[in-house]
Amino acid sequence: MLDPRTLGFLKDLGRHKAEGWFEANRERYDAAHGDLLAATSVLIEEVGKTDGRVPWANPDPRKCLTRIRRDPRFAKGRPPDKTDVFIMLNPIGDRRGSADYFLRVEPGNCYAGASYFVTQPEPLSKIHDRIVARCAEWEGILDAPKFRKSFPKGLASPSSLVRVPRGYDPYHPAANFLRMKGFGAHHSRRGPPAGGRGRVEGRPRSDGGGTALHGLHQRGRRRPALTGAPRGITGGRPPTGDHARRRRIPGRPWPCRGGAAGSSDAR
Repeated sequence: MLDPRTLGFLKDLGRHKAEGWFEANRERYDAAHGDLLAATSVLIEEVGKTDGRVPWANPDPRKCLTRIRRDPRFAKGRPPDKTDVFIMLNPIGDRRGSADYFLRVEPGNCYAGASYFVTQPEPLSKIHDRIVARCAEWEGILDAPKFRKSFPKGLASPSSLVRVPRGYDPYHPAANFLRMKGFGAHHSRRGPPAGGRGRVEGRPRSDGGGTALHGLHQRGRRRPALTGAPRGITGGRPPTGDHARRRRIPGRPWPCRGGAAGSSDAR
């Protein structure tokens, strides 16, 4: 799907940090950009087979690509150009308020997945409420064999709180997730397979459980938590004893099932 010359350009871009190098290689950039646009169109079509909203919400592939050139106003002390490109596919047409499917293109570090990284308290709180209210559904998505096979590293977060947010039970089985400031899962392609001579194939794994996780996040943003009990407390009382010590570890089996934590090959 991607021409190796596109990766070659990005690799050379990381080696030559002088301002004039980019302009001297403008033709290579134009060719790489065109190749990325073509790859984006293919991804929109492929991901649309699993999530039909994606083609409708992303009519212009150019708006799905991140920029290579940094804004000089915010790049003091940093190279003028980035060596990676993200293809972001948003299913509702609003990148600020929705999770994304993505493909990161970088020499030696290509990966695909889905993410919703947000630091605003209100939408993040709604997601946390949803995790608490639908804990069994959350558990089922993350522990599904298909999800763990597609995303062996489990969930990632750009940052996490030291403590569980105020108002949630600190001993809730999902306490580690309640501290997260965002959620993402990706599948790395260290040695991208060839899809034809000299070509590179790969697409976000929207059929490996990422779509289910994406949908739960989206519903979590729109719906408040169930009422009638304190947030983060199931059964009306905080857990005690051995149960209180069983904490959910991101990317691992839920310890609350079967009364004991099991082994995991997720990491």
